[in-house]
Amino acid sequence: MAEAKSENPAMHHGMKALAPPQGIAMEMGSVQYRALRQVIFETGQPFVTPRCRIVDLRCGKGEFVEPFIERNEDLCRFIMLDPSSNNIQSCMQRFHMRMHLGFVQPAALDLNKDFPDLSSRLTICMGGLGPLPIERRVEVLGEVRRHLEKGGAFIMAEALKNEDDCASWLGSLREAGFDSIERIWTSGNICAWMARKKI
Repeated sequence: MAEAKSENPAMHHGMKALAPPQGIAMEMGSVQYRALRQVIFETGQPFVTPRCRIVDLRCGKGEFVEPFIERNEDLCRFIMLDPSSNNIQSCMQRFHMRMHLGFVQPAALDLNKDFPDLSSRLTICMGGLGPLPIERRVEVLGEVRRHLEKGGAFIMAEALKNEDDCASWLGSLREAGFDSIERIWTSGNICAWMARKKI
C-alpha cells in the first residue's frame, strides 16, 4: 500500500468550518487565485525535464498551465484538455503562436468518458475530478498514475465540503497507488495536493 507523507499541520488551520463548495473557480487576479497559481507552478516546476510532456486534464482557459509554458515552452510539449469547446477555443486563440510552433496542443476531453493515452512527466488537474462519480474518480486517478513517468508528479485542486471530504480525496489518491501525497495549499474550501510516482 502506498504511504502518504505527513502533511504540514499549518495547512489544516481553519479546515473544520469550510465555506460552502463553489468549485475552484476564482476571480482572476484575486489574491487567492494568484497564490494558488504560484504554488502550482513552484511545486510542479522541479519535476520538469527537457523534452518532457506536461498534461493539463482540465485546462479551462489555460491559466494554471501558462506559467509552465512561459518558462519551458522551448523545452517541453504541453497537452491542454477540457470538456468545454469554448475553453478549448479560448486556448487555441491564447496560445496560437505556440500551437503553430508545436509546443502546445489543446483538445477536447471528457474525463467521465475517456482518458488520454499519453505519458507525462507532470500532470495537473484543477477542479476536473470533483464532478465525477466517486468510482470514476478512482479510475481516473489510477490512469493518471499509470501514465506518469517514474519520478513524475500529479498536482490537483478541488473544492471541499468539509474535512472528511479532504480525507476522502487522500484515500482516493492512496487507492490509486501514489507513493507520496502532500497537501500543498489550503484556502477557504479549496485544497491542492501533490502526489508522486516513485522512481
